[in-house]
Amino acid sequence: MQTVNLPYRPNVCLLILNTNKQILVGQRLNNPGVWQLPQGGLEEGHDLESDQVLIANALREAAEELGVGENSFRFKAILSARHQYDYRNTPDYAVGVFRGQSQRFVVLDFIANPEILTPEKSDDPEFSEFDWVEIDNVLAIVEERRRVGYVEALEELNLFLLKT
Repeated sequence: MQTVNLPYRPNVCLLILNTNKQILVGQRLNNPGVWQLPQGGLEEGHDLESDQVLIANALREAAEELGVGENSFRFKAILSARHQYDYRNTPDYAVGVFRGQSQRFVVLDFIANPEILTPEKSDDPEFSEFDWVEIDNVLAIVEERRRVGYVEALEELNLFLLKT
């Protein structure tokens, strides 16, 4: 099926920081060895241009992906970095609907006890394991095909943290 004329799915990618300014990465449940930043699609009818929509979706996605309450996070920033990519293997929900994803990046502080983070707490787990890593090490850990999309966001995050 040709997907060129299909739209991109709006997606929020989460840069979740702990008190040591380390960033959370997750190992995909069905792909051992594949690490990525948590992310998720925006609710139907929402787009990437509304800050309020991005913040609300980021908090919702963070809570869902990590299996903790939205009050475990504090919004920090919406980055100007963007990334768009076509699916390699289109997920079932996207067949005939989306050609890939268009991402915005939202920074959240994790303000709860890090010991509560276990992938099993999620109602629909996507990750088998979580790890906190130094921001400068994220690109070495994540899946190769995701790196290109993270570069600009991580550079912007480093600059943002220097100012705060």
